[in-house]
Amino acid sequence: MSKYQIRYTNADDVDIGELLGDIAANGYEYCDATLTEQINCAGTLTFTLLPTNPALPNLALRKTTIMLYRETKEVWRGRIIRTDIDMFNRRVITCEGALAWFYDVVVKGFPPHFGPIGVDETTPSARIADIFTYYRNQCSSNRKMGIGTVEPTINWYLQEDDDYHTIFDLLSQLLANSGGFFKVGYTNGELVLNYLHYPTAASGQYITFGHNLFDLARTIDASNVVTSLIAEDSAGHTTTITNATMETAFGK
Repeated sequence: MSKYQIRYTNADDVDIGELLGDIAANGYEYCDATLTEQINCAGTLTFTLLPTNPALPNLALRKTTIMLYRETKEVWRGRIIRTDIDMFNRRVITCEGALAWFYDVVVKGFPPHFGPIGVDETTPSARIADIFTYYRNQCSSNRKMGIGTVEPTINWYLQEDDDYHTIFDLLSQLLANSGGFFKVGYTNGELVLNYLHYPTAASGQYITFGHNLFDLARTIDASNVVTSLIAEDSAGHTTTITNATMETAFGK
């Protein structure tokens, strides 16, 4: 088993899944793997498989769950949204992260689905709990997600409406009111959504030249550097330079 391994499942209950990509496994080799993560966005995972990969017939758009493992630990989960075939008949697989699952469930209005009628003010932790209750009741079992850490504490007021909203819309409204960032993570092996004050950017991954770093460049650019004159009087105070002043000091 290589350091990074890609697995998949079409089952309702997500487990470790079946092997899809491993550079050390014959027939399951992959290349050009790129994981892109963005703040408050689902992020993407792209990789290329050989046309002889035995798992290819089992992959289905928007249904197949993809898991990325670092050694024996799952570090990312999503689903396939696009498949391209290059000139060598290789499959270029594009996956979106688990945060995109919240687009799949739609709710009409806020109350009575979220919180008791007559209670206008709510906390972020109570609001996200209400949202997740509805989401988990409507999503498929392989799209379940728990609630992790909730840090923001700014309360806000509910406003009734009859519009249709995706779960992601409701979560975005929470961000707009109380601030913070969403980050999908894991708690005791369970996929959870963390609601944090600040994004956690540290990955703990070592950068080693020749292993995961193949080029390094440093640029010094002076194209935007300008020279300015700051005039001071005899007392050391900054003064304005006028044409008359320049003529007096230096002549015409």
